[in-house]
Amino acid sequence: MENTVRNRSRPRLLGRGFKSDLFASTFAYGSTAVVRLGSSLILTRLLTPQAYGIFAILLTFVFTLEMLSDVGPAGLLIRHPRGNEVRFVHTIWTIRLLRSFLNFGILYLAAPLLASLYHAPALTGPCRLLALFFPLAGAESMSFILAQRNQ
Repeated sequence: MENTVRNRSRPRLLGRGFKSDLFASTFAYGSTAVVRLGSSLILTRLLTPQAYGIFAILLTFVFTLEMLSDVGPAGLLIRHPRGNEVRFVHTIWTIRLLRSFLNFGILYLAAPLLASLYHAPALTGPCRLLALFFPLAGAESMSFILAQRNQ
């Protein structure tokens, strides 16, 4: 009986158990949402309504293309039994990089078409510039995903 009381009174270490992992994940996603909200509020003050609308349209294109082409490499790397093998990690990274260059090409080539759909030729240049997001994101390190895998 004494052992159970003692165990209950001991503080749990961060990173141990379901509750602390749940808290850490919730805190991370909540913090990200707060930062996004804050950056949106700052952008509304810095940009004119027309520029903010163009920015929103561009981010919609990027988000849509990103979601349509997502093949789940991060989840695969986290959950796959071979996730710690160097060759497997390099293969996943290569798939992400190829996907990012494909997305870049699609958005870059489709920029004039997307601008004509909105009757706004001013969208072409910024859309092509924002397409550079894909190769930069695809070339990022796998260390964060591996850290999630290894906790």
